[in-house]
Amino acid sequence: MKNLIVTAAGLSSRFEGLKPKWMLTHPKGNWMIVEALKDFDFNSVDKVYLSFLQEHVDKYNCLDAIKLCISELGIGDKTEIVLLDKQTDNQPHTVYTVIKQANIEGQIIIKEVDNYFTYKVVDGNYMCYYDLNDTTSINPSNKSYITIENNIITDIVEKKVVRQYKTLFVDLDGTLVKSSGKYTPPYWGETEGIKENIKFLNDLYDTGKIYIILTTARSSSSKEVTLKQLEREGIKYDNIIFDLFHANRTIINDYGTSNPYPTCDAVNLVRNSNELERFLKDLGK
Repeated sequence: MKNLIVTAAGLSSRFEGLKPKWMLTHPKGNWMIVEALKDFDFNSVDKVYLSFLQEHVDKYNCLDAIKLCISELGIGDKTEIVLLDKQTDNQPHTVYTVIKQANIEGQIIIKEVDNYFTYKVVDGNYMCYYDLNDTTSINPSNKSYITIENNIITDIVEKKVVRQYKTLFVDLDGTLVKSSGKYTPPYWGETEGIKENIKFLNDLYDTGKIYIILTTARSSSSKEVTLKQLEREGIKYDNIIFDLFHANRTIINDYGTSNPYPTCDAVNLVRNSNELERFLKDLGK
């Protein structure tokens, strides 16, 4: 038994002020739900379940319109409409709720209503995806992403770019250790570490996916006391750059199909603040 579950029970928050996205009109005149499903191979499934929020159906009085869409798709004989009483937490929760409410058994195929693609339904567990390296014509911040390792999906993140590897350029004084100076106390190498920032950075280092380069305006003549300080405070890193200007720092990086935009970011942290994690909390996930 193969079952297609179509999830149309989201709040469509990205379309503020508009009807739910599945009700939006495509340039061809059809509702989006019809355009998203029109080339699906319905002969390859035994049953189709269309899930909606009851509040949307009531608000827009669109039950008959949904039935018309089903008729246009030619799937009236195998389709069941599932109305959810309340909003779910996310798409997986929606799918779970539909399975329980409709007593679905057998293989399930899950399809959203805000995208269009064709594929052959086969047996087994799999996910359809598009490699970001093959396109530059999307807004990456409003897509969902998967992480694949050895042909196995290890992570799914909604509406957030998944970055497997990253290089961090991290300032030393005022970021990882309390600010110090060359001419007046506290002198370079004397201050204590900012423990919260160090722990967060060390945890990132331990993932093996974050390359950490420490940057500092300290002169290379202070290298010995600096390295001793880093060891004393237990700061993990891959490389360190001395002799930078005591001035603004800017990173310039290219982007393209193999490394999509944006390829660099910037964080400005209040001196001696312990809130580094607040700005980089999504790294290493």
